[in-house]
Amino acid sequence: MFYEFILDVYSLNQGVNEIGEIIKNFTYRNRVLCDVQPSSANLVEKTFGEDIESTYTVWADDDIDLGAIVIFQGKVFEVNAKVDWVDYKIYSLKSCEVDLKNVN
Repeated sequence: MFYEFILDVYSLNQGVNEIGEIIKNFTYRNRVLCDVQPSSANLVEKTFGEDIESTYTVWADDDIDLGAIVIFQGKVFEVNAKVDWVDYKIYSLKSCEVDLKNVN
């Protein structure tokens, strides 16, 4: 498969501080070479077998965890679905708003 795009992948770590606030920290994991295409309702239903919110569909060889935060073309997305295929993986990316200032 031909990959021409790059995703920067971050994992989300949540904790509670001393006054009970939920603190989100992000850890940079890696860069992933991939192919990215806009999602459509038909493609999402056919690929993932369910009706989910999806902005982009991604094909990649690397493993990305569900719930991971990725940066694609300067915008932030969450990986909200995943299919393991024979020699690659397919992901759904959903737009999200995340403040990545707490990056480890």
